[in-house]
Amino acid sequence: MSPEERKYFLKNSLFNQPIDFEKEIDGTVYSVNTFFNPDAKESIQEKMIRILGLKEQDVEKLSESD
Repeated sequence: MSPEERKYFLKNSLFNQPIDFEKEIDGTVYSVNTFFNPDAKESIQEKMIRILGLKEQDVEKLSESD
């Protein structure tokens, strides 16, 4: 995936809201902070696909649904 395609994907699909945030659930405040290792062997997109257990055709369907 080219850098331009990656930017478009991230902007328009999984991460359309700030990644660092706080959320209160039942009186408990959860703080979510992110860190991206510049020496990582996989991109954030590859990591999310792996974690979510998606297949390539699933990712293509998500991209087409816009």
